[in-house]
Amino acid sequence: MNFSTTELVFDILCLVVSIACFSGLVFFSSQRICGLLSNVIKRLESVETTLKEIKK
Repeated sequence: MNFSTTELVFDILCLVVSIACFSGLVFFSSQRICGLLSNVIKRLESVETTLKEIKK
């Protein structure tokens, strides 16, 4: 009995997590990923400029 109930709970949790990921979290994650990517690109550019200045 315990094994089947835990499996059921696990399936429900997986379903809830996947639904949350596809509905609400998509907006948050897309905005955050875009922000993170822009920050990373800016940092890479600044690192490149500093490296070029150091090489000069």
